[in-house]
Amino acid sequence: MPDLKIRTQSAVLAVWMCALLFLQGCATSSYRVTKTQGLKVEISVTPDRVVATCEKLSDENDLRTFIIHVLDEENSVLVAMQGNFSDEESCEWRKSRTRGVLDTGKNIYLAGMGNPLKPRKASQERMTFPSLGAFPYNGRTLQLMIIANENGACYGAYIHEGQPCPGGEFPIAPIPD
Repeated sequence: MPDLKIRTQSAVLAVWMCALLFLQGCATSSYRVTKTQGLKVEISVTPDRVVATCEKLSDENDLRTFIIHVLDEENSVLVAMQGNFSDEESCEWRKSRTRGVLDTGKNIYLAGMGNPLKPRKASQERMTFPSLGAFPYNGRTLQLMIIANENGACYGAYIHEGQPCPGGEFPIAPIPD
């Protein structure tokens, strides 16, 4: 009888381990450039690879810049910045809108202007991603236009209240063959 109990416990343990491996496989972290057209770019990324911050520009004023840090496929950090400066309250509002996009989606779409494929430049500075660790910046930057998810949550860097988001050319319309 004890032998049957051990085999049953082993079978249950094996089932749990298979379930955990299956679930881990379904929650794979990813990054890829999905579309480019000139300097227009769209990136698809999982939320764990995105961190939004407000960086103070100097001690002499209260200006901040809104930055989205994105961990790429080579585990280096690309920076997407909103080009205008803001006060702390406005920057925190942008972070909160971005957090809403990240918290309600599994696929995040980031669109902007720049070249995410240019050669990487090694940096000593690092950015920490809460569930993944700290990684070096790569010298790649984008001008942030849109961050959205598959469920329709969206923040447009240059879209005013009442306008559709995404709107205009971002995310990039299908590129003709």
